[in-house]
Amino acid sequence: MVVGLLSKSQKKLLSAGLIICCVPLVSIGIASLLSSLFDYLKPRPDRAELVGEYQISEVTNLKFDKETYDHYKPVLNADSTFSLTATPYIKVCDSGRYGIDYSYSGNELEFQCGRGYRFMHIERQFNGFRIEFVIDDPDSGQSIYFEKKR
Repeated sequence: MVVGLLSKSQKKLLSAGLIICCVPLVSIGIASLLSSLFDYLKPRPDRAELVGEYQISEVTNLKFDKETYDHYKPVLNADSTFSLTATPYIKVCDSGRYGIDYSYSGNELEFQCGRGYRFMHIERQFNGFRIEFVIDDPDSGQSIYFEKKR
């Protein structure tokens, strides 16, 4: 492309350079736009869909033994109460009340322990959803994801 710009006789190089540069940029832009659009199209789980027993599906940027994933089980009940087995890195009481509020992106699910609250993210996916417990700083990438048992 640079050679095509510098030399008037190399118009084909200019065209080829523009195509080579623009195609990836346009593709990234379209992918980003579709990702945002799909986020709005994926249904938000309601309280009835949240009810159930969950298990760890993924742990990111934390030392966690994969063999123990099935030992940690949060349970969301229909009467808005929850129970949670003691899970490394998650500082939440073992039982309390939960609520759902989609007006705060990234903090849609709240666990209430006495007077304290802990907020979680409900990550919508094409085949359902999973609950993300963000550990410490959200920018650290440290999370524990739970999916509903089928």
